[in-house]
Amino acid sequence: MAVKLPKALLKQLDELMRRLRSDSPENRAMATSRLIGYEQSGKIPLELLLQMAGDSDVNYAMYAITALGRSGKPEAVDKLIELVSSHRDGNPLFLETVIEALAESGAKDAVPTLLQLIGITAPGKNRFLSRITRRKDVPDQAEERFRDSMVLPVTRALEKIGDADSAPLIEGYLSHEDPLVRCHTIRVLINAGFTDSIERLKQIAQSDPDRLVQELAAIALDKLAPQPGNLNN
Repeated sequence: MAVKLPKALLKQLDELMRRLRSDSPENRAMATSRLIGYEQSGKIPLELLLQMAGDSDVNYAMYAITALGRSGKPEAVDKLIELVSSHRDGNPLFLETVIEALAESGAKDAVPTLLQLIGITAPGKNRFLSRITRRKDVPDQAEERFRDSMVLPVTRALEKIGDADSAPLIEGYLSHEDPLVRCHTIRVLINAGFTDSIERLKQIAQSDPDRLVQELAAIALDKLAPQPGNLNN
């Protein structure tokens, strides 16, 4: 690697990476904890993580990807967005790791890329005030399956990022067959303070087949529905 590190640190990193590949959960947890400590202390520079994210060793790459998400720096986010594009047709689990890292970064710049994974294009910079549009292309079955597989990780990431502009773009997932997707969508609406779905949330709170979704919809109504005025006024 081009980044020069002290030999002692390289030896420590090699040992931690060996433990990261271990079958023992205890070894992996210890290695992850030590590596996070190295990141926070600056012993592992961002330049090294950027290089490691493209390593052929999946363990090195996956560690670096999660570390870039923890970093949240613009260069780290740019690299993660690049990896979404380059691994779109690769291993779904690897792609989900990148999505989780983007969620951890909290970067709103990643939202358009995440939405594209589920076939939604956010129009313009002011997406919330612009007319909502969806991709007009008709996906083939493989593309439809891919988009379906991305809905849960993407809605989960959007909830964590807390981007208000994405709320009107994904409110249709309130009707998704997966109750977890419905839950994450409701949380996105709560975080955004998005009130246009109140009537739909009332229906969900009363009749959704999943009790947890019902309860979350009721919580959303408490947070989003207009409160009655003070009767003493």
